[in-house]
Amino acid sequence: MLLRVPGARPTCVRLIGLLIGAPRRHSAPTGFCRTRRPHVVRAGTVADLKDRFDEINQLISERQGWVTSVRGAPELRFECLPGSPLPDELREAGYEVSETDEGERILPAGLVERFIVGHDGERKLVTEGSTRLAQVLTHAGIVKVMRHVFELTT
Repeated sequence: MLLRVPGARPTCVRLIGLLIGAPRRHSAPTGFCRTRRPHVVRAGTVADLKDRFDEINQLISERQGWVTSVRGAPELRFECLPGSPLPDELREAGYEVSETDEGERILPAGLVERFIVGHDGERKLVTEGSTRLAQVLTHAGIVKVMRHVFELTT
């Protein structure tokens, strides 16, 4: 029970209530700050960054790239194979993409062997210009990747 004193400020009312042993009220409801004003989502906030992240993540994934940054971060980091047109495509879309360094990544089909089975039954690597039907065998392997970064807030 809270004691109401006419003309007293809210902090005084809370203090008087504590002195007489009134139960303490809980903090503001969810979605409101301490002044009981609703939170306002502005442009450029984490929610906007997460939406943009999802769109760009899909674009990078479709072009055989890998996003390595955390969803909602203002800076997006990604990896792609050397010679990939992905960084140039993002630059054309208006992002200031810069290359940071090189790295390595294990891919499920990182190594690809193309071979033919000879007359003696042994595998032989396919030579350029060969007309024989080649068999393809893929293995997991380590490949070199280029790391890039750009700001999502631009």
